[in-house]
Amino acid sequence: MKKRDVFPRNILLLVAAVFSIVLLSFFHSDEILPTAFVVADCMDADADGYYDEACQAEDLDCAAAEALVSSSSSQQSVEADEDYVVYKDDVNGNWDIYLYDLGSQGTTQVSSSPLADINPDISGNTLVWQSLVSDVWQIYSSDVSTGSSQIVSAGSGHQVSPDVSSAWIVWSDYRNGNWDIYGLSNGAEYSLIVRDGNQTQPRVVGNSLVYVDSVNGNDDVYLYDLISGSSTQISSSTGDDIAPDTDGTSIVWQHNENGNWDIYLYDLSSAETLVVSKESVDEVLPRISVLQESLLADSDIFSFAVSSGERSVLVEDSFTQSAATIFSGKVYWVDSQSGSTDIYTLDMGGSCSIDLGDCADDDADISPVAEEVCDDEIDNNCNGDVDTDCVEVACENCSAVKEVVVDCTETWDCSNVEWSSCVNRSSTRDLTLCLVVPENELCFAEEYLPESGKSCSSEETTVAVEDAFVSSVESEQKIASNEIEEVPFFSWLNIFLVIGLLIGYYYWRS
Repeated sequence: MKKRDVFPRNILLLVAAVFSIVLLSFFHSDEILPTAFVVADCMDADADGYYDEACQAEDLDCAAAEALVSSSSSQQSVEADEDYVVYKDDVNGNWDIYLYDLGSQGTTQVSSSPLADINPDISGNTLVWQSLVSDVWQIYSSDVSTGSSQIVSAGSGHQVSPDVSSAWIVWSDYRNGNWDIYGLSNGAEYSLIVRDGNQTQPRVVGNSLVYVDSVNGNDDVYLYDLISGSSTQISSSTGDDIAPDTDGTSIVWQHNENGNWDIYLYDLSSAETLVVSKESVDEVLPRISVLQESLLADSDIFSFAVSSGERSVLVEDSFTQSAATIFSGKVYWVDSQSGSTDIYTLDMGGSCSIDLGDCADDDADISPVAEEVCDDEIDNNCNGDVDTDCVEVACENCSAVKEVVVDCTETWDCSNVEWSSCVNRSSTRDLTLCLVVPENELCFAEEYLPESGKSCSSEETTVAVEDAFVSSVESEQKIASNEIEEVPFFSWLNIFLVIGLLIGYYYWRS
């Protein structure tokens, strides 16, 4: 009688224990599974046009930016036309040119130089770029429809900054000992602008060619008529005017006479110059489309409607946006939000201008303003700083113009290139392998090139070997102390072991 009473209780105990262990094995995890999501309401309680920081652009039915090309490698130098987007990518350890088909959403590698391919541009089915061949930059083109590539010009000097339209390929050429503008049309090469000074940064649309000329001692923007062969000076200031672009009816460029980079526009029909943007921060690399929308970028992206003069914010966040371009109402740019640089896009027709991040949306006494008001101890522009971004005016009717100096040495990043072993008291490094190679042809002059050779001694070699040995030992110690894999308590082996022990205990009691 006693054994019959114990038997059901033992069976019940065994079943309960097994069920509990199995249940724990399924639910024991370091991850917390979400059971619900909270959507923040978009509030503008004080009616100042700024929304609560929890609100997102898509919550207000605004078009959201999307990643077009994103990977662990870096994508840069984006250009777009018709059905394609072109860019450079360092996925293979050096810069190559890639083509993204907007229709099929497929990516094709166009170039595979062992050194570097940069500065891509596309018009219709013609894609151009500059390639480093035997330490000389040369211009190449590719027919997208056939996939065939060929060299555009094999001059004796560097050819850089290519641009392409339906009828022309243009570039800046150093074959004469200074930078001139050359072009190719219908298979024939032309020396378009050859004279004193440096003529650089060509952009071509139809029969209109814009470029930068230093013949007057500073950089000015010029317009060249490809039919008549005549040049017209567009800008003339004591500052520098660079990075021009045109759609055939207007010309835009960046200008630094005011102490930082601002955006200017010249209307070809009225011969009037307009100030598109004149802010306290740098605004650079403007682009203009046939839709009469100009685009400018600093760390954010803005648009400017030429017809109405209205300026709108397209992309504004804590990440860096750069190298924006515009085509058929869509914006393409390089974005840093994933940790590397990727290609993003946004439909301008579906975008809307909102300001997010109201620092006190429920306080009608605080409304964000463009600049901090000094010494009022209020976060006026709602960026988390109090009186740190403002500059007090020392006197009335006076201004200090900051001198802007372009230092080409800062545009080179050769930190990834190691020096060779010390041989005959000298060590060298290959500059073509640098992580960042400047796209401005002026930075390839000898005075701006990073050091590619240095003297050394056997002692330096010994120190380098010792440092490598110490680094190796430290790495091994770090692995031994910190990278020990934790074994989970509830594993299937443990479960079967516990079940076996319980079954053995049961039979022992029986």
